[in-house]
Amino acid sequence: QGASTIEQQLIKNLLSDNSQGGLEGVKRKLREIYRAYGLDNKYSKETILEAYLNTIPFTGTIQGVQAAANEYFGVDVSQLDLAQCATIASITKNPTQYNPYTNPEELLSRRNLVLKNLYDQQQIPISAEDYQTALAEPLTLTEEQVTTTTATTTNNSYFDDALFEQVTADIMAKENCTKEQAQNI
Repeated sequence: QGASTIEQQLIKNLLSDNSQGGLEGVKRKLREIYRAYGLDNKYSKETILEAYLNTIPFTGTIQGVQAAANEYFGVDVSQLDLAQCATIASITKNPTQYNPYTNPEELLSRRNLVLKNLYDQQQIPISAEDYQTALAEPLTLTEEQVTTTTATTTNNSYFDDALFEQVTADIMAKENCTKEQAQNI
């Protein structure tokens, strides 16, 4: 089990090929290897990593690091701090086991292990003080959305929601109207 490359994991995320064991599992793994080889020959490592980061599954219906940053911390992925990045990275190992809503203690333990490994292996250029600060940071999730949220909150994908918000903003600018009026156009 395991030992899949990022390319293989991307293929699995995109194709939802869930054959588990026996001969079907071997065939799935061979298909992943073949398709991963094709990805490597056609796309750059950066493009493959970006696609993987945009498809990686988190808890529930959350897919991709941007959606995770929005859901868990209420910020754009570029605004995450070190502890938040390590938290999101930790969830990917096992989204059920490290679900921040149902298993926050296990997630914190995993996050701190990730931070320790990054620091010990010098994978992140931070001082000992920054490392200690990240370790001490509590798991603070965005509050669940309450009735004050806008009417645009949906179960759509991050892309759909962003597109809807952009179209609404464009209509507001063009028609010189409120958000509610633009959503009714």
